[in-house]
Amino acid sequence: MKKRYLKDIFVDEDEKKKNICFYSIVIAVLSLLCIVFTLLSYHASRTKYITYQEDSDIDYKVYLRENDFFGEKYLEKDQKYIASLIDYIYAEFHYNMNINNPNIHYNYQYRVEADVSVKEKNSSNSLFSYKDTIIPITEMNDSCDNELQLTQQVNIDYHKYNDMIQKFVEIYDLDDIESTLSVQLIVGISGTDKEYNESVVSLDIPLTTKTMDISIYSNAIENNRNVLKYKTNTSIVLLLLSIIVLLVDLLFIVRFVQFMVNTRSVRDIYEQQLRKILSNYHSYIQRISNEFEFDGYQVLYVNEFTDLLEIRETISEPILMATAPNDKATFFIVPSATKILYVYSIRIKDIKRELKQIQEDKIF
Repeated sequence: MKKRYLKDIFVDEDEKKKNICFYSIVIAVLSLLCIVFTLLSYHASRTKYITYQEDSDIDYKVYLRENDFFGEKYLEKDQKYIASLIDYIYAEFHYNMNINNPNIHYNYQYRVEADVSVKEKNSSNSLFSYKDTIIPITEMNDSCDNELQLTQQVNIDYHKYNDMIQKFVEIYDLDDIESTLSVQLIVGISGTDKEYNESVVSLDIPLTTKTMDISIYSNAIENNRNVLKYKTNTSIVLLLLSIIVLLVDLLFIVRFVQFMVNTRSVRDIYEQQLRKILSNYHSYIQRISNEFEFDGYQVLYVNEFTDLLEIRETISEPILMATAPNDKATFFIVPSATKILYVYSIRIKDIKRELKQIQEDKIF
């Protein structure tokens, strides 16, 4: 067998085992990491629902015009007020929100609006409505504080809205109507999906009345059942990591397959050489079932199977194929009438010897 061929397909058995072990461990670890990152990415991409608590309040003062009866500049909250004495109303909106989970990113926005409504008494249908923006939308993105405390001061021009509705009522000669100015702090809270949950804190002020009570309304007073939809950005990172690990894993699998294909053990070399000869020259070969006795013959070994073909053509004798009982050697034999045996052999022990020599040549 040619040494050049052996060098092309030879790999030391111990080295091969080490490589197989190495590839197996790396592929197993990478496959496991790919599965873990994929599962983590799937879990992170799912929408999570986190509850948060909120509460609100409004402090206000009713500032008075100059008059002969009240010495103070303003009246405190929760009183009855004479409309004609009101100069303006100072309101201080308080809104608090608390998330129990730390480091949760969320967005919030708030605005203050004046909502004027005119209705007939005992009717829910509005005859006239008017909206006015007192404080435009203010946004805060990607906050991670687990507590939000918002305070907003507003000076409410009571007469601006009262005069407008009084004129509307006089022009259309309306009777039995109720008109209300609702000054609202509107707070929107959202998770990473931008879907806002809005909470409203309002100061409701009657219009076109001689005396009035101011009332407070809020849908955020000690509310513990709000739900924040939340997604983490880590799902994309984990998915990318999973794809990268998968590609590296596939690369190692391809390399492992190539390694197994391109490396041969002694038995592999023996069987491959045998298959090659039988595939190319089977029509010239006669297989014998019993062991060929070499006794009484002069045995001449040839280096190549093609040499045996030329001898066969010359002496017109068949090529016989005999296999050793232990299946570790195969002999291709051309016997002659002159008691000479021309033999080409493939033997495992010869392959081992040549591989050992190659290994020694590598060392030295």
